Amino acid sequence: MGLELVAEETVAATVTPPKQIAKVSSSSTNILYTVPKGREFVGVVGSSVTSKLINIDNLEISAWVPSTSSAQPVPVTFIAGTVIRGVSSAVCYIMGVERDAT
Repeated sequence: MGLELVAEETVAATVTPPKQIAKVSSSSTNILYTVPKGREFVGVVGSSVTSKLINIDNLEISAWVPSTSSAQPVPVTFIAGTVIRGVSSAVCYIMGVERDAT
């Protein structure tokens, strides 16, 4: 009998590199950003007005750290499937990194 070599397949986890995200919106009807499946977004959100910050999954969020003319950037982490929209009468933004969910 001879020696039989069997190749062993190893399946490496697919890793998608982090991706820089920067979006600005001045309309509450447009989707600004949606976190893809298997990913998360870590960054900040902000707005040009102190009364409104951003719309998260159809829930309008008020700015809770006001300054004299605009809302201060707020640190956030969004999970896969989260839909971000701007709010009416404000320029809204998100900046951060989309990465594999932890």
